[in-house]
Amino acid sequence: MFRSDDYGTTWTFSDWSYNTGPASITVNPKSPKEVYTYNNSGFGIIKSTTYGYGDWTTISSGLETAAAVPNLLIDPENVSRMYVGSNHAVGDPSVYRSDDTGYHWLQSDSGITTDQGVNF
Repeated sequence: MFRSDDYGTTWTFSDWSYNTGPASITVNPKSPKEVYTYNNSGFGIIKSTTYGYGDWTTISSGLETAAAVPNLLIDPENVSRMYVGSNHAVGDPSVYRSDDTGYHWLQSDSGITTDQGVNF
């Protein structure tokens, strides 16, 4: 993973301590030093409070049954609220919500049918 501090003119390698890169990534719009990512190698959702430079902490309690988390979203009006889109299995979309900046997750997909996707 790379980071740019000058709108993409130059890039710096982030100290990614996991075996593979992130499958999805989001940044807290009110505190850009908070970077959240999903790693599809079994680490779940992890958080860095140092702009993505090291210091990664797993915060995905409650997402143990999620097979994949391809989408992460932070509510821009309430940055404590986050959403993830997941698929337990093919054709089984799920949405999870956290109200404590990603530390605990609850399934929140009432009304989503199996023929609808989970894309943000």
